[in-house]
Amino acid sequence: MSELARLGKDHAKTTSEVATGDANRVFDLDLALIDPDGPGGDPPTGVSINWSEVLIGDYDQNGQVNVSDLTPLGRELNSTVAYDDKTLHGGFASWPTGDPNDDGGETPPASGSPAANWRLARIDGDRNGLLTQADITPIAVHWQEALSGYRIYRQAPGESEFTMLPGKAGTSDGLSVDHPSAPGNAPVLYDFEDDNASASGIYLYYVAPYDLQSQQQGPASGIVSIDLDTGTVNSSPVASLTVTPDFAGAPAEITLDASASYDPDGSIAAFEWDFDGDGITDWLSTDPLPEASSDGTVDSFEEVKPGVVKATYRQGSDDYFEPVVRAVDDLSATSNPASQQLGISGWDYDVLNASLADYKLPIEIEAMSIDPATDEIVVAGYTDSGATEGLLESGIYFARRSADGSWNYEKVPVSNIGAQLAGNISVTGRVKAICQDAGAKVTLLLERREESPAGVAVPDFVWRCTETGPSTWDCVRVDGLKEPEGEVFRHTLSVLDTKVLPNGRTASILIETQDDMGSIGGGFIHFRFHILHTLNGDWQVEYTGYDTAETFFEPRRLLVMPDGEVLALFDNADGLPAGIPAALLTAGAGLGAPFSLDGGQVELEGNYRLETTFTSLDGTSFISTETNYLEVPDVRALIIFRNGIAEMELLTDEPEYDVAPVVYNLCDGIGGTEVQIKHIGIGNKYLENRIYSGSSYYSEIVLPMEEGNDSANYGSQATAADSFGRTYIAATVSNYNSFPDTEFARLYVLFRHLDPRLKGL
Repeated sequence: MSELARLGKDHAKTTSEVATGDANRVFDLDLALIDPDGPGGDPPTGVSINWSEVLIGDYDQNGQVNVSDLTPLGRELNSTVAYDDKTLHGGFASWPTGDPNDDGGETPPASGSPAANWRLARIDGDRNGLLTQADITPIAVHWQEALSGYRIYRQAPGESEFTMLPGKAGTSDGLSVDHPSAPGNAPVLYDFEDDNASASGIYLYYVAPYDLQSQQQGPASGIVSIDLDTGTVNSSPVASLTVTPDFAGAPAEITLDASASYDPDGSIAAFEWDFDGDGITDWLSTDPLPEASSDGTVDSFEEVKPGVVKATYRQGSDDYFEPVVRAVDDLSATSNPASQQLGISGWDYDVLNASLADYKLPIEIEAMSIDPATDEIVVAGYTDSGATEGLLESGIYFARRSADGSWNYEKVPVSNIGAQLAGNISVTGRVKAICQDAGAKVTLLLERREESPAGVAVPDFVWRCTETGPSTWDCVRVDGLKEPEGEVFRHTLSVLDTKVLPNGRTASILIETQDDMGSIGGGFIHFRFHILHTLNGDWQVEYTGYDTAETFFEPRRLLVMPDGEVLALFDNADGLPAGIPAALLTAGAGLGAPFSLDGGQVELEGNYRLETTFTSLDGTSFISTETNYLEVPDVRALIIFRNGIAEMELLTDEPEYDVAPVVYNLCDGIGGTEVQIKHIGIGNKYLENRIYSGSSYYSEIVLPMEEGNDSANYGSQATAADSFGRTYIAATVSNYNSFPDTEFARLYVLFRHLDPRLKGL
């Protein structure tokens, strides 16, 4: 039972399923002519079909793998099994020595007889020649697998397909032959006479186990042919396939290994490969390698050795791929296909502003979320009339994506955003967050930004706009801040970070800037930090008590722990020497608790500043950092807190790297925590998505660097995941030449994750 638990099997399971895996294929299928008067007399009257039963883990031979199979193993523990040299059977290494019909004239078979050796081989679940406790594992692996009997398939001369042979009188429906009701302690051998095989020519046969309870068919044997005119029998090869890894992100180099294929009575001359599983042979191994698979999903092929190929899968898919291989022997006989399931995740995209004629969503997405009530994507962003060729007025827009992929958008009426003020000062807005806590409607957190003629945009103050009905919004300025002290040249407010808490609340860190320097300098800029939080539409602002006039630390990001505790993460203020440690500020189990620097410290080598933070569903916390802008070279890293241990993972270790990668966003997807990283080095630009699960991760390229795109620039602006774990990325893309049929140099793009694990959800 402990082995079942280790393998995640249900020991109480009673329903059966059919035998699985290549090891459960019949390996010794044999044919012979039924010719009563011998050669030269009347034509043969049929074909005799013979094989031995295979059901890994079924040591008592009752047709089902269950707890009773421990008894034969215990009785024969430490016994040995003799196997033929694999060269005698085309490379198949698990063929028991001797004739299974030779029982030494005794029932059950005499000890030491060939039949007794075959019987012991049935108990050798791992096929290593020695019966030990290790043979318990095959019982657990194949728990409750069963066979009710076999189906026999035949293709007669002139026929293009195989058909199942019906059983003799009294055989169960759906079977050609039943499993014996009392198999005894001898090998289970089958003998079936096909008395309808009488026409001249070559007949093909194979057999497959079948379970009547689950109505499932197991792995087919190799095909065996017999010539009724000459009696010549040829066993076709038996193809076997493994894929490594069996799940990866595109582009992915996958090893397809058919080297375990074998031909029982000859040798394998070639392999037929269908890399994308679309039913079209992509490559016969005796031909030159192709440039791509039939549908272009796979390219960059490399033959490692006969039967082993490395192939690069360039595209992800919502469906699993099923690469297929067939083995061909030296007489041109072809095996049954062997296939494996292969998952390749990746990304699809929708250009939202491809042309003036097809403006799906003419706004730059600055914030994105998923409506918990409808699972629809909701976004918000700012646009000006120049960017949309005059299609829209400048301002803040909110949009919702319907299930059919269409967009409905509306302008959010915020005072003085999008206006031209006196003194040639323009005012724009930036959406910082979309909040949808339990019981409240959509609320946008906005920064109003004044832009001087020199092009410098300065955050002015923060607005919150709540959707009160169809196309109606209530927009108010955030108040409740600490009053400025003394003479102030400029007093502004902006949003540093926003997080949704487990109890449905939303929390933001606000930074209040008091500039005493004025236009001639000589003063001091310091910052005060506030927490803005809400529950069911009730908004509150709390002063944290931290002011850079009094401390070297700045709270820059929030981190929400699985238990609901909110941590405000600090780093050192700009301009301080390297080596100032980061620290955690504990806000208590709920907002409103006193703030204090009691969360501990994380010692970092260098002067790092915080970028983004995230805590995954499994309790792992991610903090992305960058070196202070005064330091060279520029280095960025992830700090990963797992089980109370902090580890730092550099995003690049290339000293010649001109610009380090940037982490934009993190979210939980179906495969784990997804981290979007923009690589912006000269000649090395691409958008990467890393998926962390446990202590490992795999990567996908969302948007690759392609030839002719040296000046391309793009970045992830927002990320969201729906209730099924499908993730989306909204990005702006500039000067990227590989999008077809687009009119603009600057594009708004929505990327959709393709993952076969989402199929049917």
